[in-house]
Amino acid sequence: MRAWANSLQNKLSEGCCSTADGWKPEAVEYDMRGNKYRVKIEGQWYDVPANAMIDLPNKFGFPVVWYYKTWDNGIRPSISIRCFIPGAGG
Repeated sequence: MRAWANSLQNKLSEGCCSTADGWKPEAVEYDMRGNKYRVKIEGQWYDVPANAMIDLPNKFGFPVVWYYKTWDNGIRPSISIRCFIPGAGG
């Protein structure tokens, strides 16, 4: 399972696990608005970028989002979503 997780890449061919932290839905809320996924991280909703979607069958069974924090103008933190894989049913 670890090798499979480490092999996951987004649509820009950027690795998911090696570059960001993955969070299960217990830690991050998620839903769909229209035909796009969005996740709630630290109390704020973020749309999942199309290039962050993982279209492979999900071996985890539960959805996972990989994200990292950056700083806008060095003043406030911003969340960048690297990858998202929906749950086995979604």
